Amino acid sequence: MKTNIKVIILSMLMVFTLVPAFKALAVGVQPTFTEADSASCADHEDNDGDGFVDAADSECTSFISQPIFVENTASLCADHEDNDGNGFVDSADSACSLFVSEPIFVENTLSLCTDNEDNDGNGFVDAADTACAAFSPDPIFVENTLSLCFDGEDNNGNGFVDLADEGCIAFVPEVATTTATTTATTTPVVVSTGGVVGSTTGGGSSGGGSSFGSGLTSGTPISSVISSTTVGTTTADINTMQCSNPTFFTYMKKGGKNNAAEVKLLQAYLNLPTTGFFGTLTHNAVKAFQTKYAPEILAPWGITAPTGYVYKTTQRKLNLLMCTGLVLPMPVLN
Repeated sequence: MKTNIKVIILSMLMVFTLVPAFKALAVGVQPTFTEADSASCADHEDNDGDGFVDAADSECTSFISQPIFVENTASLCADHEDNDGNGFVDSADSACSLFVSEPIFVENTLSLCTDNEDNDGNGFVDAADTACAAFSPDPIFVENTLSLCFDGEDNNGNGFVDLADEGCIAFVPEVATTTATTTATTTPVVVSTGGVVGSTTGGGSSGGGSSFGSGLTSGTPISSVISSTTVGTTTADINTMQCSNPTFFTYMKKGGKNNAAEVKLLQAYLNLPTTGFFGTLTHNAVKAFQTKYAPEILAPWGITAPTGYVYKTTQRKLNLLMCTGLVLPMPVLN
């Protein structure tokens, strides 16, 4: 009987204990769990049922220290990641300076010297870079064609322009130089106190008397007068006076073996100092002359640029201007 009473009492106690719990579950009351200690904040569980696990839960803030990210090792500085979150990746991060050496760029191979890039960053591209010298041989320019020998340019860079260049020798035919020779013929003169028998020199007459012109007086040796008086005339004098022959017979150019006498005549005509030396001043003056008379000097050759070289058409025009009575046909152009 007593045993039964005890069983009844225990059963009643259990009922009174469990009923409130069941009632709480029935109305949706959750048990009060926390996630606010180092253990619960590292167990990968949502212990307080708020939808946030461990470090993601604000209640775990004090138990989760901020991780320290670094970017200061060879592997971290080459993984293309911003490991320390400072906005700089790998070599751009100052912390990686010890692991990122300056790249060595070169421009010394055939491919690098022909890619139109400044591969070594020195400001010179391809052939302009001295490091590419072995792959960029100097081009070979020539001056040995009709057009190149009359374009007014030093095409092969040897300092000689057009026909002054030995490469153009095929276009400079041999020219026979004509030299006008004048001979002073003196008839023996007998000088006496009464006058002169025979011809006289200078401005005197051939009759009697004691005056023979040019200061020649009775008793003066005639040979000395002939040697000191202009009996003959220069080629230019003959051409200018007679106007029956050209004044210029040779071709002239800067750097050439020119006839100094003709160079002087040329310089005199061009209003230059008559030095007999065909230099830059004369060269430029001839170019100006050729430009002025381009239709007669340059056009026959099919060129427009003056050459500064007194060659066939230039020589012809000079001769025509020096002696307007001359009739000179256009020379054969070769």
